[in-house]
Amino acid sequence: MFNAKNLSILAILLWVVTIAAIGTMMVKGNTVASDDQRVAIELSLADKKFVAKEMRSFLNTIMLVSQAAGENRMEDISELAYKNGMHEVEMVPPRILVQLPMEFKQIGMEVHNRFDALSKKAKEGITQAEVNQALGDIINGCMACHNSYQIVLKDIK
Repeated sequence: MFNAKNLSILAILLWVVTIAAIGTMMVKGNTVASDDQRVAIELSLADKKFVAKEMRSFLNTIMLVSQAAGENRMEDISELAYKNGMHEVEMVPPRILVQLPMEFKQIGMEVHNRFDALSKKAKEGITQAEVNQALGDIINGCMACHNSYQIVLKDIK
């Protein structure tokens, strides 16, 4: 009944099902129906706080960069923008990443990349108009995400 061949086939099937489930989770995330047109992402309170803290960091950096540009402190902009660059993605716990839909992650990565681009451009020399354009591009990423998604608390039973 259970010979080596059958056990091998069963193991392969279980492996394929597991990989398919993980792949689906990585693309779809932990989403549910929402009461508006956005996709609702279910997270625990701790995970929701982590994501919200990152979003507040984006806003804080946008404000500080805007102030630096207004005061013509262009040399500070590179350091400020760098703080929200791609290296920050490494700090996101994998348990959170698997719960986020692919498009949400793509938008977030693009925002981090835009901070890196602003940091690099500021090192090379940047005008106030270019800072404003870069900040507008970053804010557009934030708006795309907030217009498409909401984070709701996971119903823990």
